[in-house]
Amino acid sequence: MLCGRVQGLSARRALLVAAWLATAAFASDGDNQLLQAFNAGFIRVLEDGSLIALLQNESAYYSMVQDCVMDSSYYPYPENPVGSLKHVLETGVFRTGYTLLISGSISDLVIQKMGEHYGVSITVNGTHYDTSDELWAALDAGTVDCTGPAWTVGGFAGTKRRNVEWQATCASYCLKFYVASLRSHNITNVTQLQAKLSERWMLGIPSYIATATSAETQLLSQLLHVYIDQCLTRDEALAALDDSDNVLAATVASRDTVLDAKYVKYETPYISPVATFCRREVDDQYKVETTSNLPYWKTGNEHLAQIYEAALMSLKATGDFNKIFSSYGVKVVEYCDCYTSYTNYPIPSVFDGTLDYILNVNHTFTLADVRADSYLLNSSAVPPSGPFHTLNFAVVDWITRELSLTRPLKLQYLLFNTSEEALEAVITGKADATSNYFWTGGAFNGTLRTTTFRSVCSSAAFYATVWTLRVDYIISVEALRNVLAANPDLKLGAVSLSARFALQSLFKGTHIVDYANNYEAQYALTHNYVVAVSPEWTKTPPSYVYEITTPVIQPITAFFRKDMVDSCSDNELDAQYGEECLPTDDTCTDQCTCRDGFHKQSPLQQSCEKNTHSHDYTLAIVLGVVLGTVALVLVLLVLGVILVAAVAFPLVRKKYRTEGATSFRNHLFGHRW
Repeated sequence: MLCGRVQGLSARRALLVAAWLATAAFASDGDNQLLQAFNAGFIRVLEDGSLIALLQNESAYYSMVQDCVMDSSYYPYPENPVGSLKHVLETGVFRTGYTLLISGSISDLVIQKMGEHYGVSITVNGTHYDTSDELWAALDAGTVDCTGPAWTVGGFAGTKRRNVEWQATCASYCLKFYVASLRSHNITNVTQLQAKLSERWMLGIPSYIATATSAETQLLSQLLHVYIDQCLTRDEALAALDDSDNVLAATVASRDTVLDAKYVKYETPYISPVATFCRREVDDQYKVETTSNLPYWKTGNEHLAQIYEAALMSLKATGDFNKIFSSYGVKVVEYCDCYTSYTNYPIPSVFDGTLDYILNVNHTFTLADVRADSYLLNSSAVPPSGPFHTLNFAVVDWITRELSLTRPLKLQYLLFNTSEEALEAVITGKADATSNYFWTGGAFNGTLRTTTFRSVCSSAAFYATVWTLRVDYIISVEALRNVLAANPDLKLGAVSLSARFALQSLFKGTHIVDYANNYEAQYALTHNYVVAVSPEWTKTPPSYVYEITTPVIQPITAFFRKDMVDSCSDNELDAQYGEECLPTDDTCTDQCTCRDGFHKQSPLQQSCEKNTHSHDYTLAIVLGVVLGTVALVLVLLVLGVILVAAVAFPLVRKKYRTEGATSFRNHLFGHRW
């Protein structure tokens, strides 16, 4: 018997969702500060090792995800708390909500660290909700400050995309998805499950997977030819599997879940980051001027990112994404920070700025990449970035086909020596975006990439790996930890910033040496300068090393420009918007004042707005006073001149008559006389 909830919502839940969708979200000053403070606490418990210890104790099926730089200097605590953050600090209560109590202790750990910074004891007050929709409605209503830490980043709430409607913190960890089938079905892995589903679909036999959470429902619906039977509990899902021949699998909590012998449990390829969600602070700013006077590449970037996501998610949904990577023999993690219900990623209706230039003027999509990862298209060797290059060609072909372009879109690469140079090319308009091979958690000019740029859905992810010499027989992360503990002078090598942070999170306190490339790292390893190295992604290990797969997942993505934000907080001085450097600001980047004819925006006072009529009236009064003063001075000057003339004129006239008249007459008429 099916759970049957796939057909529709209950009356109570439908009324709740309808009321929620019709109501504007609650927003408070300080929502952004609260998110920043939470991230600051999270990174610090990650740095000190307490979060790693917590996750290791709770369950083996958690994996760490590095979507944020593990460096607390990038995550300062907000000063001068206001609104939501101020309320939490004054009341000593952080209100959160959950449906399933999973890893609530993560919130306790982070909030405790946050309270230590502000010198306040904060208690986490969790409220249970029957459904996720009720929780999201409570968040929008201001009943809770943030959700719990175990909400999948890529999911939806109703029709709302979670990581767009709300703000996600740094991911707490990654969650793997497991399903179970009856042994009598002779299904022991996902490949066999998909084959069975396809076979039944061709025969017209309906097939279901029973799920227990909305995340499982949304994620597993991307399996081919399958219906989802949404249940409320794991027991209900297993009961549906037992009672109906049309249910071929049911979701289970983890690989640690103990099941009856009649079930076979196996892992799906999907892994999803989970995070705490807070409200997205409403940016109550007024536009300064129209953007018609801006260079084309400063607008239309959001629409370009949207069409790229639409293409990427469509390729995932049709299976073309997996085919591309399989053809190169590259194994990547199915990292689901966006779920592949590609109908939720529509093509934008407006083509402007960068997108308009690409489609209708230049007919070329230009990507910036690092020369070290260039693509050897004419070589028989498979380049490490080959599948990502092919994927971008597929994206361009998809755009050409879906938009029915009369002139096919071309793909062009600009290669640079460093990732900083490649990202700078995007900022300056030389490139439209980066390639889809950039680590999400990186930084740019001392600022988080995700702050400066618009990141799209991750193209893939990799488990960070560690190489050790086979002769040393160090074959696991735990074995390497033991060796380092017994020999504290030993060093580790890292080939990239992401590799360094992976090693820092796994081997707290160990000295790490940075290397420019794999060759330098391998040389150091073979000459015993380091005991282990973390290489670049997708590099094939040489025969003399043992490759250890760590539990640290590193997502990669493409970065696009953000459309120009007319505010003093966009790290760009916009003279055309009345922004000027403050006298005390030597760097002239993020602080500004307003020229004549512009005034500070209200209520945020963040940017300069061109004066409206009301402000022009005020300005007119000021100008009137100034002009009136000038006019008065001029009048007094004229009167002074007249007075001086009145006194001096009789004297001049007398002198002229007695001394000058004869000479004047002779000068004027002398040639006649």
